[in-house]
Amino acid sequence: MTVKRKQYSKQFKFKVVVQLIKGEETLQQICSRHEIHGSVLQRWKKQFLENGADIFEEGVKRNTGQDSAMEKLGPLERKIGQLTIGAGFCKKSLGALNLGVRKAAIDIEDPLSISQQCVVLGGSTVRMFIIAPR
Repeated sequence: MTVKRKQYSKQFKFKVVVQLIKGEETLQQICSRHEIHGSVLQRWKKQFLENGADIFEEGVKRNTGQDSAMEKLGPLERKIGQLTIGAGFCKKSLGALNLGVRKAAIDIEDPLSISQQCVVLGGSTVRMFIIAPR
């Protein structure tokens, strides 16, 4: 069994560190009230004091983590676009085939469901299997 670590928001960490810096309560009092370990609070305080000056820098773009997520999203969106165009081309090309040929292309062993295969091949499951060709 794995124990999941507790995660705290930036706002919570900031609030607790400010309480510690104000000096109105001891480290132990703050830790027991918020149910956190003293070493964790000391680490937060150290991070705060090391990086606190960055708040006052002008013209510096602060990375909120969204920039890296957006950079990763771009290539994925392009890939989705390429696959969508390819799927459309395949559906159009396969739809022009004879119904018997399309039925023969269906593979019951394929991980893609039969109804999804029918849609890709240019028809519904009902059209492919229930309605007899004329």
